[in-house]
Amino acid sequence: MTKKTKLVLASILSLGLVLFVSYKIMLTSGARDLETEKTEFTVSTKEIVNEFATDTSATTKYLNKAIEIKGVVTQIEDKQLILDGVVICAMKKAVTPENKDKKITVKGRFLGYDDLMGELKLDECSIIK
Repeated sequence: MTKKTKLVLASILSLGLVLFVSYKIMLTSGARDLETEKTEFTVSTKEIVNEFATDTSATTKYLNKAIEIKGVVTQIEDKQLILDGVVICAMKKAVTPENKDKKITVKGRFLGYDDLMGELKLDECSIIK
Protein backbone atom coordinates (compact mmCIF):
# COMPACT_ATOMS: atom_id res chain seq x y z
CA MET A 1 0.00 0.00 0.00
CA THR A 2 1.32 3.38 -0.92
CA LYS A 3 1.53 6.31 1.40
CA LYS A 4 -1.17 8.14 -0.58
CA THR A 5 -3.60 5.18 -0.26
CA LYS A 6 -3.02 4.95 3.49
CA LEU A 7 -3.67 8.67 3.85
CA VAL A 8 -6.94 8.44 1.87
CA LEU A 9 -8.13 5.42 3.93
CA ALA A 10 -7.25 7.16 7.20
CA SER A 11 -9.14 10.28 6.06
CA ILE A 12 -12.22 8.24 5.10
CA LEU A 13 -12.18 6.37 8.43
CA SER A 14 -11.75 9.63 10.37
CA LEU A 15 -14.62 11.26 8.49
CA GLY A 16 -16.80 8.19 9.10
CA LEU A 17 -16.01 8.29 12.82
CA VAL A 18 -16.79 12.00 13.06
CA LEU A 19 -20.11 11.51 11.24
CA PHE A 20 -21.06 8.58 13.49
CA VAL A 21 -20.28 10.49 16.70
CA SER A 22 -22.15 13.55 15.43
CA TYR A 23 -25.19 11.41 14.62
CA LYS A 24 -25.17 9.84 18.10
CA ILE A 25 -24.91 13.25 19.76
CA MET A 26 -27.80 14.68 17.73
CA LEU A 27 -29.90 11.60 18.43
CA THR A 28 -29.67 11.97 22.22
CA SER A 29 -29.31 15.74 22.61
CA GLY A 30 -33.07 16.45 22.70
CA ALA A 31 -33.75 14.28 25.74
CA ARG A 32 -34.48 16.22 28.92
CA ASP A 33 -35.18 14.98 32.41
CA LEU A 34 -37.59 17.60 33.70
CA GLU A 35 -38.02 15.90 37.06
CA THR A 36 -34.41 16.75 37.97
CA GLU A 37 -34.15 19.96 35.94
CA LYS A 38 -34.33 23.27 37.81
CA THR A 39 -37.76 24.92 37.70
CA GLU A 40 -37.61 28.35 36.08
CA PHE A 41 -41.10 29.55 37.08
CA THR A 42 -43.66 28.55 39.72
CA VAL A 43 -47.16 29.96 39.18
CA SER A 44 -50.81 29.17 39.78
CA THR A 45 -53.21 28.55 36.92
CA LYS A 46 -54.96 31.86 37.59
CA GLU A 47 -51.70 33.83 37.58
CA ILE A 48 -50.46 32.40 34.30
CA VAL A 49 -53.82 32.72 32.52
CA ASN A 50 -54.04 36.38 33.62
CA GLU A 51 -50.50 36.95 32.39
CA PHE A 52 -51.34 35.57 28.95
CA ALA A 53 -54.51 37.67 28.82
CA THR A 54 -52.57 40.89 29.47
CA ASP A 55 -49.03 40.29 28.15
CA THR A 56 -48.38 39.40 24.51
CA SER A 57 -44.76 38.43 25.24
CA ALA A 58 -45.68 35.78 27.84
CA THR A 59 -45.18 32.95 25.34
CA THR A 60 -41.57 34.00 24.79
CA LYS A 61 -41.03 34.10 28.56
CA TYR A 62 -42.26 30.53 29.21
CA LEU A 63 -41.70 28.68 25.91
CA ASN A 64 -39.76 25.41 26.29
CA LYS A 65 -38.99 26.18 29.95
CA ALA A 66 -39.50 23.90 32.96
CA ILE A 67 -42.35 25.36 34.99
CA GLU A 68 -44.47 24.35 37.96
CA ILE A 69 -48.19 25.14 37.89
CA LYS A 70 -50.51 24.85 40.89
CA GLY A 71 -54.18 24.18 40.35
CA VAL A 72 -57.17 21.93 40.92
CA VAL A 73 -57.48 18.79 38.78
CA THR A 74 -60.70 19.12 36.79
CA GLN A 75 -60.26 16.21 34.38
CA ILE A 76 -58.14 13.06 34.06
CA GLU A 77 -57.76 10.89 30.97
CA ASP A 78 -55.07 8.17 31.17
CA LYS A 79 -51.90 10.24 30.52
CA GLN A 80 -53.58 13.64 30.35
CA LEU A 81 -54.46 15.90 33.24
CA ILE A 82 -56.33 19.20 33.08
CA LEU A 83 -55.90 21.86 35.78
CA ASP A 84 -58.73 24.35 36.38
CA GLY A 85 -60.07 23.60 32.90
CA VAL A 86 -57.32 25.64 31.20
CA VAL A 87 -53.94 23.92 31.63
CA ILE A 88 -53.55 20.69 29.65
CA CYS A 89 -50.71 18.50 30.92
CA ALA A 90 -49.41 15.53 28.92
CA MET A 91 -48.12 13.30 31.70
CA LYS A 92 -45.12 10.96 31.57
CA LYS A 93 -47.10 8.27 33.41
CA ALA A 94 -50.79 7.42 33.67
CA VAL A 95 -52.60 9.39 36.36
CA THR A 96 -54.87 7.74 38.93
CA PRO A 97 -58.41 9.10 39.41
CA GLU A 98 -57.86 9.83 43.12
CA ASN A 99 -56.26 13.18 42.16
CA LYS A 100 -59.52 14.51 40.69
CA ASP A 101 -60.78 17.68 42.42
CA LYS A 102 -57.57 17.98 44.46
CA LYS A 103 -55.13 20.90 44.39
CA ILE A 104 -51.76 19.72 43.08
CA THR A 105 -48.56 21.07 41.58
CA VAL A 106 -47.46 19.81 38.17
CA LYS A 107 -44.01 20.29 36.67
CA GLY A 108 -43.57 20.19 32.91
CA ARG A 109 -42.26 21.85 29.77
CA PHE A 110 -44.37 24.73 28.48
CA LEU A 111 -45.35 24.19 24.83
CA GLY A 112 -47.63 27.11 24.15
CA TYR A 113 -50.86 29.00 24.65
CA ASP A 114 -53.91 28.48 22.46
CA ASP A 115 -55.56 31.90 22.52
CA LEU A 116 -58.61 30.65 20.61
CA MET A 117 -59.43 28.02 23.26
CA GLY A 118 -57.76 29.89 26.14
CA GLU A 119 -55.65 26.82 27.04
CA LEU A 120 -52.03 26.36 28.04
CA LYS A 121 -50.21 23.18 27.04
CA LEU A 122 -47.40 21.36 28.80
CA ASP A 123 -45.70 18.05 28.12
CA GLU A 124 -43.34 15.70 29.97
CA CYS A 125 -45.33 16.50 33.12
CA SER A 126 -45.10 14.91 36.52
CA ILE A 127 -46.96 15.58 39.76
CA ILE A 128 -44.77 17.33 42.34
CA LYS A 129 -47.24 17.73 45.24
